[in-house]
Amino acid sequence: MTTSTSYTAAMIAELKAQSPLNHAKAKALAATPLFATRSVKSIIAKAKSEQIEYVVAARPNTPKITKADLVASIAASLDADSGSLDGLRGATTAALTALMANIA
Repeated sequence: MTTSTSYTAAMIAELKAQSPLNHAKAKALAATPLFATRSVKSIIAKAKSEQIEYVVAARPNTPKITKADLVASIAASLDADSGSLDGLRGATTAALTALMANIA
């Protein structure tokens, strides 16, 4: 953990020179001697506080599977009426996923 929270003028100048920053650049800066005592999160926070452009990585667009979807898949795999498996909706997603993996 860093005990000093002040950034030198040289550090801020380097942040500005690396603009626009992203996580990879912040991680690379943290590995340099100039920023050796700083964490990646600290570097990103400082850049934002100095209004230096920071580009957030795009999150992967993965479809969200609901418990209802899992129960319907389990019912289809068992050739059962999904209404007869309503009690499974109270199970955890992890349990339903494990059940589906063992059925398939």
